Amino acid sequence: SVPNVDGSDTIAVKNFQSFSKYDFIPGDNILYFEDFSQDAIGELPALWTTNGGGEVKTVSLAAGHWFHMNKVDAVYCYTGKITFPENFIVEFEIYPGEKGLTVTFEQGHWYTKGYDNGLDLDGWLQGESATNPVISRQVNHIILWVQGRRLRIYHRGAKVLDLPTNIHPGTKFNRLRFSGWSSYGTPYVTNIKVTTAAKDTRSKLVTDGKLVSYGICFD
Repeated sequence: SVPNVDGSDTIAVKNFQSFSKYDFIPGDNILYFEDFSQDAIGELPALWTTNGGGEVKTVSLAAGHWFHMNKVDAVYCYTGKITFPENFIVEFEIYPGEKGLTVTFEQGHWYTKGYDNGLDLDGWLQGESATNPVISRQVNHIILWVQGRRLRIYHRGAKVLDLPTNIHPGTKFNRLRFSGWSSYGTPYVTNIKVTTAAKDTRSKLVTDGKLVSYGICFD
C-alpha cells in the first residue's frame, strides 16, 4: 500500500497485469512440405542447393532426418518451385548452433542495400524483437505468417513480432532460402512446411474503413 497524495489513509496497490491471446491460425492447404526422409544420410538434400555445403543427419535429441547447414557464411536454397500466394505460412523446426540463431525474412531480391525511407522500394524493411528468443541446444518451432504486407513471427507459444507494413506492396515471393552467418554457428532444420493462410482482416479494416461479413444468422 502507498499513502495518498494528500497524506490521508493509504490505498492498496494491485499488481499490474496485461492480457493478450495467441492469435495464430494454422493454414489449411499444404503447398510444400519437407522432412528430408527421402534423402540419404550424409548427402546434401537432392532438391536443395548451396554455395557452401551441408548434409542430412540424424540427431540424438529428436527423431527423423535433419538438414545440417554446416558451413558458415553459406546460403541454402530449395530448387523446386513453390507458388506462394499473397497470404501464406512458413513453419519449420530448427536446432541452432552453439551461439543461437537469428531468424530474418527477406523479400524479392537476392541482396538489397540500404533501408526503406518510404520511397526506395529496393531497401530492406526491418523489425526485431527480443521476445522468446531461439534457444540453443533445443528444438525450436518457428512460424512465419504472411498476410499481404503484414508479417508475424511466433515462437514458444507466443507472438514475438507483428509488423503490419513490413513487406513492400506488390511483393511476389518465389523461393525458400536459409542464409547462415559465422557468428551464429551451423543449424539443423527439418519439417519445413508452407501452407495457405487467411486474409488479414485488420489490414482490410484499415485500408477500406470497413469489414463486410456474410452468412451470420440469428434465431
